[in-house]
Amino acid sequence: MDQNKIATKIKKLRLDANITQDELAEKLFVTRQAISRWEVGKSIPDYDTLLKLCDYYQISIEELLFNKKNIKEDLIIKKYIEIIYSTNKLKRIKNFLVILLLAIIIIFSVLFTVLNYNKNKFYELSYQNDSFTCQNGFISTSNKYIYFKPCELVFKKF
Repeated sequence: MDQNKIATKIKKLRLDANITQDELAEKLFVTRQAISRWEVGKSIPDYDTLLKLCDYYQISIEELLFNKKNIKEDLIIKKYIEIIYSTNKLKRIKNFLVILLLAIIIIFSVLFTVLNYNKNKFYELSYQNDSFTCQNGFISTSNKYIYFKPCELVFKKF
């Protein structure tokens, strides 16, 4: 922990925030002379004042004292990015599997239709004579089965 580097950092933060030593002193409840001593490297703030300073500039103590970002924050950000990446990867895998399943269903449907197109025959049974009528009967044939429904006979009265 180099006192001159801390002094430079405190001054740079104040100048970047575009405030005077008096304004910063008022916000931290210290004197302007204390701010001046910190900025020239004659002293450093006590722990409570360091916390107030970090809170005011919204930085971590590690960043103020060692010019390093908060290690915990870095780990949290890395973990968050890792979770987002794995979630996106899982979504991509899930979407791929859904599309693959739909493609398989469509392929088998088309294949079944092509293989069985015009293989099923349907014959309607109807006959009309002077003495009777045959109606509502049918015969249906497929590769494996034959379905038969006899027709209804309606006799005519003489």
